[in-house]
Amino acid sequence: MNFTGPSHEITDGDFIYDEEKAMNEMFRYITEETTIEAILEESKYLVVFPFDPTSITKEDITDLEKYFAERDEFEKCIILRDYKK
Repeated sequence: MNFTGPSHEITDGDFIYDEEKAMNEMFRYITEETTIEAILEESKYLVVFPFDPTSITKEDITDLEKYFAERDEFEKCIILRDYKK
């Protein structure tokens, strides 16, 4: 699969999806530790978010809670639960 942009062709090899990093970045964004702009600037690769960061729903936050619960990161789950209120 190839995508063509104004000055760069993006191929499948440019997509490096790291679920753990993506989920942690979304946690940092939701908890206002960082901005989307900062995440994009810091990344060496094309950034793939686990959900639309411009329209976060309670379901998205619940998905993050489940992700962190499966990894026994319960402090993050509590913080996310409070953000849903």
